[in-house]
Amino acid sequence: MSGCGGGRAADGRLAGAVSLGAIVSCMATLSQVVSALKQQHRDLDVRVFSGKAEDLAHSVEAGELDAALVVEPRHASAALRWTPLYDEPLVVIAPASLPVRRARDAVARSPFLRFDRNELTGRLVEQTLQRLQWPVNEFLELNAIETLVELVRQEVGVTLLPKLNRASWHADPALTLLPLPAQARNAARAIGMIERVGHGRQDVTAALLALCAQRFGGK
Repeated sequence: MSGCGGGRAADGRLAGAVSLGAIVSCMATLSQVVSALKQQHRDLDVRVFSGKAEDLAHSVEAGELDAALVVEPRHASAALRWTPLYDEPLVVIAPASLPVRRARDAVARSPFLRFDRNELTGRLVEQTLQRLQWPVNEFLELNAIETLVELVRQEVGVTLLPKLNRASWHADPALTLLPLPAQARNAARAIGMIERVGHGRQDVTAALLALCAQRFGGK
C-alpha cells in the first residue's frame, strides 16, 4: 500500500516511502522532479511506476499509489483531487522532406499514423480531426508516442500528437511540427497530478507540485 512509513526525519526533511505513477510520456518529467526532490530529502524512499492514465487513476483511488502524473480524467472521482500542471498542444508531425507548410496538407497527402483511440490522448486526437473535418489516410494505429514520432522520422507517414513537454524531437531536423489552424488552436491535452483527497503523503505531493511549478511553469 502507498504511504507506508511516512513522516519526517529528525532534521525536518521528508522521509519514508512514497509511490508515484506517470503515463509513459510523462515518465521523464516525473523522473526529473523526483530526482530534484530526492536531492533535497535523501531519506525519502520513492518508487515510480508507469501505466495508462485510467489505470493509474484507479490505482491512486485504491491507495496503491500516492499520486500520479496523468492526462486530465474525463470523469474524475470525487475521492480524487486534480491539480493541472501544463498543457501540451496538438501538432501535426511530418517528415522534413514533405514539401508542405500547412498541417491540413500534410495530413491529406500522407499515410496517417494514429494514436490509439482507446486512450484519452487518442480520443482527443479523434475529436480534433472531427472538429476540423479532415479525412485521413489510415495506415497504422498504436499507443506509443515516441514510436509514432520515429515512424514519421523514417518517412512512413504523418501523425497528430501532443507536443510533449521538453521532448527531444521538438528541434529534430528530420521533422516538421505544424500548428493546427485557428479553429483548433486550443486543442491540447492537460497534464496534471491526481491524488486522493486527504491522503497521508500530502507533504510529499505538495513538494512535488512546487517543484513542477518551478521547472515546468505549472498553472
